[in-house]
Amino acid sequence: EDDRCEDCAEFHEKLLAREDIRTELAPYTVVRLDTGSDEALVDVDGKQTTARAWADALKMEYRPGVVIFDQGREISRAESLLFPFHFREMVRYVGGGFNRTMDRNAFSDQYREALLSSGVDIDLGD
Repeated sequence: EDDRCEDCAEFHEKLLAREDIRTELAPYTVVRLDTGSDEALVDVDGKQTTARAWADALKMEYRPGVVIFDQGREISRAESLLFPFHFREMVRYVGGGFNRTMDRNAFSDQYREALLSSGVDIDLGD
C-alpha cells in the first residue's frame, strides 16, 4: 500500500473485514507494507531490504497489491481490488495447499463447481 492508494480503504473495510475472508486468511502470516517506506525489513528470502525496494523488486504496479508466497516462492498475486469470491478463491488455493497438487485453473473450476453443487449462490459483487 501507499498514500496514493484509492482502493486500499475499501480493501480493508469491505474485503479483509469479512468473516469468510478472515477465516481463509487464518493459515497465513499477513504482512502489511507501506510501499513508500524506506524502513528496513527482511524479505521472504531472508534478505535485508525496504518495503519500497521489495515492492519494486516484485514489480508491484498497482495498489492494493497482494502477493502470496509458499515456502518463500511466489504462488499467486493480485494487483487490483478483487471481488470477494475471487480473492477468497486465490487465498484458499494456497492456504489449503491446493497449489501443491493442481494448477490454478483446475482448482478454480473445482472450487466453483463444489460451491454450486452445495447450493451456494456465487454473487461476484457480494
